[in-house]
Amino acid sequence: MHHFKPLCLTSLLCLSTLAAHDTALYGPVLPLEHVENSIGAVAMVSTGDYLYTAANGRLAIYDIKANPLKPTLVRIVTGFQGGRQMVRHGDYLFLTARNFGLWIIDIHDRENPVILPRFDSTELATGVAVSGNICFIAHRVYGVQLLDITDPLHPRHISTIRTQEAQTVFVQDHYAFMGDWASGYITIADVADPLKPQVISRTKLDGFGDGLDLAGDLCVASTGHHSFKKGGAKTPEGFGHGHGVELIDISDPRSPATISVFKFPQLYHLGNDFWTVRICDNYVFAVDTFNGFFALDITDRAAPKPLGHALLPEAPRYDPKTQKKTPGSDCATSVALGDGCVYVTGSSTGLFVIPMPGKSHIVQSKSQPLVAPKVVPDPVIPRFKTIDISGHVQVRRAAYYKDDIAFFACSHAGIKICKLSDDDIAVVGTQPMACAYDVAVHGDRLYAAEGPDGIGIYDILPDYSLRQVSRYKHPSRGDFPQILHVYANGRIIAWHGRGGKLSFIDVSDLAAPKHVFNFNRIGILYNDNLADRDINGIVPCNFGHGQGWFDLNGPVPKVLVTPTDTFRIDHNNNAFAAFNGKFISADNKNLDIFTPQTVTTDEKPVAIPLDQNGVRGQPTVDGDIVTFVCRSKGDIMTFDISDIAHPKRLENRCWHDIPCIPDRAIFWRHRLVIPAGPAGVLLESK
Repeated sequence: MHHFKPLCLTSLLCLSTLAAHDTALYGPVLPLEHVENSIGAVAMVSTGDYLYTAANGRLAIYDIKANPLKPTLVRIVTGFQGGRQMVRHGDYLFLTARNFGLWIIDIHDRENPVILPRFDSTELATGVAVSGNICFIAHRVYGVQLLDITDPLHPRHISTIRTQEAQTVFVQDHYAFMGDWASGYITIADVADPLKPQVISRTKLDGFGDGLDLAGDLCVASTGHHSFKKGGAKTPEGFGHGHGVELIDISDPRSPATISVFKFPQLYHLGNDFWTVRICDNYVFAVDTFNGFFALDITDRAAPKPLGHALLPEAPRYDPKTQKKTPGSDCATSVALGDGCVYVTGSSTGLFVIPMPGKSHIVQSKSQPLVAPKVVPDPVIPRFKTIDISGHVQVRRAAYYKDDIAFFACSHAGIKICKLSDDDIAVVGTQPMACAYDVAVHGDRLYAAEGPDGIGIYDILPDYSLRQVSRYKHPSRGDFPQILHVYANGRIIAWHGRGGKLSFIDVSDLAAPKHVFNFNRIGILYNDNLADRDINGIVPCNFGHGQGWFDLNGPVPKVLVTPTDTFRIDHNNNAFAAFNGKFISADNKNLDIFTPQTVTTDEKPVAIPLDQNGVRGQPTVDGDIVTFVCRSKGDIMTFDISDIAHPKRLENRCWHDIPCIPDRAIFWRHRLVIPAGPAGVLLESK
C-alpha cells in the first residue's frame, strides 16, 4: 500500500473544470491534471514503477518511476475482454471482468504483460482480492468464490462464501471482508479453513455496500444510492442520500462497531456502480461515481474532516432508464495511491493525477498469507452421488436427450456427452469448444451458448456425437450468449448474457440465423430467469422488478406486458416452468400460478401458500413433481403438485445450503440430475 504525508494543504487549492460541490462541506477544489494519451478505465493498480488501468478489453501501462506526477503511456495491451476490478499479487495482475470471468495477467516483464487463458468463474466476477495462493472473487448474489492459484494457468475452485450481494472483497489475515451491495452490509467471514469459510458478522451500512479498504483495526466502507436510516428510496430524505464513507472498528471482527459516517452529495444515477476507497495513514481517498473524488483527514476517526474534492471533466452519461446520453461530469471509477500524488480514473475521460505534496513509501502488508488446501474433497450431500465429468471444470447446465443420454455444458471443458446409469454418469464423447455455457435440445438438434463464439447449432448423430450445422455470432463483444432456451417449435432462440438485455433470434433458416428483437431492462438477469418452454408461443421472463411477457407467434416477438407493470417476484433468483397449460414459479412462501392466455398489466398470479419459506429458484417439472433449484443459496426444494391447490413438500427431496453451485435440474427416470459447478454433477439416489 502507498502512503503520502502532506506537507501543506493550502498547496492543494485549484479550480476544477466543472462547478464544484459545496466547499464548506467537502473542502476546496483539488487540482486535476489529465494524463496525455490516457484512455478511459474502470480498474487500476500500481506497482510503484508502473501504473495499470483496464476496461473494455484494454490494459493501459503507464511509466511512473521517472516522475509519478507525470505518468507516461507505454503501451495498450489487448487480448482479453471486459475489466472491472484489479489487484496485483507478486508478478501477476488479477482482473475481474463480470460475465467474462477472471483474467490473470503475467507482468514479470512490466512493459510486456502476457494475458493468460481466461478462467470461467462462478458468475458475474466483480470484486477481487488475493492472499497467499488463494484468490477471492466476489460474484454479487452468488457470493465469493475461493480459488487455488498456485498454478495461474489452472486455477482450482476451493469453496464459496454465500453472502447477500458481494460487490467487493478484501482479505486481512484469515478474515475476508465483503461489501454487500443492495442489502447494505459489510460482511466478514473467517477463512482460516478455506474449505469451510464461516460468516461471523454483518454490519449494517447507511447506503448500498461496495468498496472498502483496511488498515489494521480500521475498515473504511464506501457506500452509494439510498440511505437506509432515512427510509431508503421511498422517502425524500433517503433517496440518493446513501453516498459516503463509513469508518468501522474491526478490532473484533465478530463484533464490528461503526465509528463515524461522512456523507457525500445526494445522487442517484443507474448504470455506473463504482465506489472505491483507499486508506493512507490518517487520510482517506474515495471516488463516488459522478460525485467525483474526495479526500478526508481521519486523524480523529470520530470526526472525519474534508481535505478537498474534484469533479471529473464533462462526458456523455448514459442513462439506462431513458437509453439516452446526457452531458455531465464523467464517472470516477477507481483511485490509486502514488508517490506524492493520487491517481483517479474516469470511465470515458482517462487517467488523472491529483498532486499531494510530500513523500510516500510502500508498506509491505503485515497480513498473514493464506495457504490453499492440497486436496479439495468432493462435497457430501445426502441422497446424492457426486460425479466429476469434467476434471473439476465448472459444469453449468444440462439437457436430457433420450436413450439415457444427456448433454452437459462444462465451461472450458466443452460439451460432455454422457450415458446415465443407476449409479454413474459416464462420458461417452466430448464436443470441444472455448467455453460451453448452456445447452438445449429440441428434437435431434442441440443448441449451445458458447459465449464470445455465439450460439452453435448441431445435429445429434446416431452415435450421439455432434455435427455443427449453423452458428449465430452476436456483433457485440461485450454481450454474448450464456443462457438460452429454444421456443416456438424450434424457430426462436431466446438468450441473454447475464446483463439487462434479452435477445431473440430466428433460426428457421439455418443458413442465416437472424436477430429479430431485443428487450432492454434496468437491472441484471443474473440467472436463468426464463421459462423452460413456451405455451402456445407465449413465454415470460423475470426481470426482478416484474415479469416481461412475450408473444413469439409472429415474425417479430411482441411485448405483451412490460416488467414495470406486473406483479414482482423474488429478485434475481426465480424463473418459470410450464405445467398443465400454465406457468408456475415460487415467491418465497407461495407457489405462483400464471395463466398465459389472460396475462395483463393488472393480473396477479394465483398464490398458493407453501409450507416452507424461502422457496425460490429455477423450477423443473417431472409429472406431478416440481423441483426448485436456487443457484445463489444452494437450496433444492421439491413438491408434489398433483393437487395444485395443496402443494406437498417432499422432505426427503429437499436440501439447504449445499456445498456446491447447483443449476436448473433435469429429471432422468424420475431422479434428479443437477449440474453442480466445479463439483461436477449430482445424481439422486434411487
